[in-house]
Amino acid sequence: MPTYDVELKDLAAHVERKLKAMAESVPTALALTAQQGAYYIQNHTVPIAFAELKDSITAQPHDRGAQISADAPHAAAVEVGSRPHFPPIEPLIRWVKLRGMQGITKRGKIRIAPKMRAGDLNPRRIARMQAFQVATALKGLEETNQSLGVESPEVIAREIQQAIGRHGTKPYRYMFRAIPEIVKLMAKNIKQGFQQIINNGP
Repeated sequence: MPTYDVELKDLAAHVERKLKAMAESVPTALALTAQQGAYYIQNHTVPIAFAELKDSITAQPHDRGAQISADAPHAAAVEVGSRPHFPPIEPLIRWVKLRGMQGITKRGKIRIAPKMRAGDLNPRRIARMQAFQVATALKGLEETNQSLGVESPEVIAREIQQAIGRHGTKPYRYMFRAIPEIVKLMAKNIKQGFQQIINNGP
């Protein structure tokens, strides 16, 4: 704990300087927290596919601190879900092809499904499970001759499109679920800023 030699008559001014410096340090701590928070969301809570959503997450400083935002076209729908609607088919076909390739080995075998508990929201395990499910569906279509192999992704994509048209999409809450960690980072950064001011002497 640092100690200071301060004349009694200067005590009020000393405390006022310290408090002012602490208040002025908060926006810097918040800006740092936003950068760390954006990184945390990108690597721990955002769903993984083509990285469009992940790459759109940024931290923007302003005069009172900073904010974290995601500006991908589907960012809000992934966070809070969406009402029943019919999304464009092409992005769904691309998604099915991506997950299908991820779920099948070079030898054409379906990869083993990951072990998941109820309520598991780990983005990487979810991506692996989706890959397993899509690969299984693609293999099933080909083996039962319901569709030619080249058309199989579109068949599954249209089934997904119809399901979204009936039920909408569920919320993923990739931003909301990051809040506890961001609060911890914020408290740590503010505390470190205050401690540095206290340690800097009168």
